[in-house]
Amino acid sequence: MADDLDATLAIKELRAGYGSLDILNGVELSVPQGQFVALMGPNGAGKSTLLKTLYGMTTIKGGSISWGGRELAGLSSRAILGRGISFVPQGRCNFPVMSRPPAAMPRCRRASRCRCRPWRMSRFSCRAAGISCAG
Repeated sequence: MADDLDATLAIKELRAGYGSLDILNGVELSVPQGQFVALMGPNGAGKSTLLKTLYGMTTIKGGSISWGGRELAGLSSRAILGRGISFVPQGRCNFPVMSRPPAAMPRCRRASRCRCRPWRMSRFSCRAAGISCAG
């Protein structure tokens, strides 16, 4: 493990989860500036929970997360984003409802004959996956 003083990202004794359910227990990670790290493991090992915790989307119950020497634990997702960390979840339910199509969205080729609205297709994808989305 790299010296924590040189680490861009340093996680120490992290305990976190969802509500009263602990998922991460004692996680330690140090990533020096300019290095890449891959999180690998079986389903249910806590990879997604660790990333969500970095972005302030879980309940942190102990430990610390520092980015560039500044503590992240307890900050809102908006504040974490302001420090240069973002989270893009896997899946098609990232933007479930849009009031109008984005400028870059291609138009349906059969627009005059079909009822599809490509910018609302994510709602269908969410329902097919069994995910409840707003709208």
